[in-house]
Order: sequence, then structure tokens, then C-alpha cells
Amino acid sequence: MPDRAAFESAAVVQRQFEERFAGEPDIVGIGLGQNAAADGFAITVQVSKPPVAGSFPDRFGGLEVVVTVVGPSEAFRSSD
Repeated sequence: MPDRAAFESAAVVQRQFEERFAGEPDIVGIGLGQNAAADGFAITVQVSKPPVAGSFPDRFGGLEVVVTVVGPSEAFRSSD
């Protein structure tokens, strides 16, 4: 498991990614997850529909970028 310093470093890269890509349409969320090798962090990007090819880099700030299509985000609706 990565140590605290690795997490803090990854969190800085995540914030930089958010600053760069937060305005892109169809992003539902951006976070940190595990990379494909399961030995470090990756930036996870959840989108509402498949991204256009090249919308996101494969790597950013030294971290792998993993994009997952999760469907549209729906606001909480009261049953009232």
C-alpha cells in the first residue's frame, strides 16, 4: 500500500487535473484510485457518456488516468 507521502503527492496531481479538465462536458467526478498494476495511484475520471477520443491523456503528472462511463448524474429527488 502506498504511504502517506505518495498519497499527498497524488492528491496534488489530482487537484491539478481538476483545474485543467473540470470544465469538460460530461464529467461526473474526478478522484484517486488504484493504477492498473495495483502498485500506486491513478486519477479516476467518471463521465456520463463515452469520451471523445483524446479528451483525456493516458497519463497526467506521472499518474495513470482511468476513465469510466457511469451514466448521467441525477440530483436527489424528494418523494414529496
